[in-house]
Order: sequence, then C-alpha cells, then structure tokens
Amino acid sequence: AFLLNRQGKYSEALELNSDVLEKKEQLFGRSNLKTLSALHLQNTIFINLGRYSEALEICSEVLNQRLSTLPMEHPDILRTKKSMAIIYLKLGQPDQSLQLLENVLTLRRENLGPEHALTLATAQLQASAQLCTGSVPEAYENSTKVLEKQIQLLGKDHPNTLSTRHGIVAVLLKQQKFKLAEEQCMDVLDARRTIEGKTHPNTLETQNLLASIKQHLGNLQGAYDLHRE
Repeated sequence: AFLLNRQGKYSEALELNSDVLEKKEQLFGRSNLKTLSALHLQNTIFINLGRYSEALEICSEVLNQRLSTLPMEHPDILRTKKSMAIIYLKLGQPDQSLQLLENVLTLRRENLGPEHALTLATAQLQASAQLCTGSVPEAYENSTKVLEKQIQLLGKDHPNTLSTRHGIVAVLLKQQKFKLAEEQCMDVLDARRTIEGKTHPNTLETQNLLASIKQHLGNLQGAYDLHRE
C-alpha cells in the first residue's frame, strides 16, 4: 500500500491498506502502534485523494493516541503533525497549518539539524503556507533558501527538490512574473515526466500549473493542449 501510494495509485493503495488496517485492528487493537502506523498511511492516502475531512478525522485520532504514549519530539508525532498541517492547508486554513509547522520545524531543526531532508521538506511546506496567507516575499525567500540546500544535498531532480521548484513557480505566478514562471515550470514538468512518469499526480499538478501560466500569458491554445494531454 505504501508503494502504491508513492506511485500515485491512490485508489489501489486505499483498498489494500483498508484490508491491512482491518486485520491489524483485529489482531492488535485500535491504539496499538502497528495499527496507528496503518491509520497514518490511511490518512496520507485520503489526503492524496482529496478526502480532507476524513483525513483530518483520522489524523486527529492518530495524533491523540501517539501523544498519550510518545514524547513531543518523537518522529511519529512530528510526522503526524506535519500531515495535519497539510490537511489544514488543503482545507484553506493556512494559519492553523503554520502554527503546527512552526512547532514541527523547530523540533526537527533541533533533533535532525537544519539541513536534514525532513527539515528542509517541512520548511518548504511552511513556505507554501506563507504563500497562502499572502506573505509572498517571505514565501519566495524561504523557498529559495530551501532549494539551494536541496540541490546541494539531494540534487536538482530529486522529488523533494522538484516539489520545492514547483512551489517557487507558484510564487512567481503570484508575483505575476509569468515568463520566468513558464520557463521554470517547463523544466519541472520535463523532470517530473522523466522521473515520476507522465500520469503521476505530481506531474499532472505541474502540468496544470503550466497551463494556468500560459493562460495568463494569453496562450490559450497552449493551455488547452496541456489540459487535453
């Protein structure tokens, strides 16, 4: 189920993980760590399917259970809080998302270091939330700092780096720097098509972003062609 989710096959992942979750709950109980791990994956799949209300309900349950047995800085708690921050961002509540991310980012910097891949991914998510609150210059500054470190540590075309590059394109679009946004978005799209595949949800997300940029540039045919692919 984890692999299917990573491949963007969310419906298949949900079906498989639902069976696993049911069996783990029967064997170990609802609050067992193994069951909570399956619940967390279920939450992640719901996020990817756009079922945010269901994801929030599960995520809240997992977080409460984990907080009752694990220390605040435990990786599982930080992972769950980050998931909840993503859900709030998708639900249009960036302020609540930022509040959670500040806590996660502080603890990850303390425990993992400022240049760890998980720390950088959290910092990029924080920049996305900042963009949603209208803090465009701050979002751009933080995204470019993250990108510089990710290129050094992971490479230009690592999926985490591509996610940050996609985020920077979104900032450029917000700044109405359409030509620069188009140029960078085309690079990200080419890389995602090569690395993640043409039909992966991440690739399609970047493709839709490029179509939006082309619309702003008045290239309606180009936007239409992208939507048809």
